[in-house]
Amino acid sequence: MQEVIFLVFFFFALIYLYFFKNNFLFKTFFLIIISFGILLTFDRSPYILFILSIILLSILNLKNNIKFFYMTIIVIFLNIVVFLNYDQVYNRYLSSVSLITKFTKFLKTEDHSKIQTLQRGHGYTYYEIYNESLSIIYHDNTFLGSGPKSFYKRCINFRKQTNIESVTLGYANACPSHSHNLYLEVGISTGLIGLTIFIFFILLKTKFFLTKILELYKKNSKNFIIFAILLISFLTDVIPKPHGNPFNSYNGFLFFFKIAFLYAFLIKNHRIQKFK
Repeated sequence: MQEVIFLVFFFFALIYLYFFKNNFLFKTFFLIIISFGILLTFDRSPYILFILSIILLSILNLKNNIKFFYMTIIVIFLNIVVFLNYDQVYNRYLSSVSLITKFTKFLKTEDHSKIQTLQRGHGYTYYEIYNESLSIIYHDNTFLGSGPKSFYKRCINFRKQTNIESVTLGYANACPSHSHNLYLEVGISTGLIGLTIFIFFILLKTKFFLTKILELYKKNSKNFIIFAILLISFLTDVIPKPHGNPFNSYNGFLFFFKIAFLYAFLIKNHRIQKFK
């Protein structure tokens, strides 16, 4: 929950800071504080998305606001300083590189006994969760699913039925509460029918928003960067990655709130342009 708050706060803070065009030091300091806040949650996905987002925003806004590019350079530099001088942060994020290397090697072998090299300390890995999620969707309630927040029970049943605890590390009772992926969670909860509708919905919205941002860019609209911030926030939710349960109150609220906010912004911008 903490990292979600920081990530959402970052995007809305950027919108707020965008209007303070003449206060470079204040905006830089504020952005540094937010970056450190996300970094020190030790949650890697939000932090990586944060860094990629500000880099993308600085490139998109390079022509109109060179100062934001300088702000991004300062923020990244100071974050590197923290990496090199704070062992706990360094080891936490460096472990991601090691994990990817081990995961790649694991995929190349059929020896599942080596799965212990990927342990995260909770009795399961993302590979195992995703693999079992796909198996659950394929073998059980394939088309209609089994309802929201049903992953834990279905995971336990699946592991017991397949004796998976004897194949790996005996962690049948260590199933996570959700599948850690937006699309797999929707697939388990609503089946292939619901997942198809959801993916179609995401594709339509993404296409629509990308079309609108291109229009704003071609018109050289001053609202382009604000819409870009909102759109990046939405896209970070829909790309396939480790993700919270969309059927939890705060995750679901934030997801659909961002879509509503994008539409509200477009309607407001259209009315402004119409009466100019």
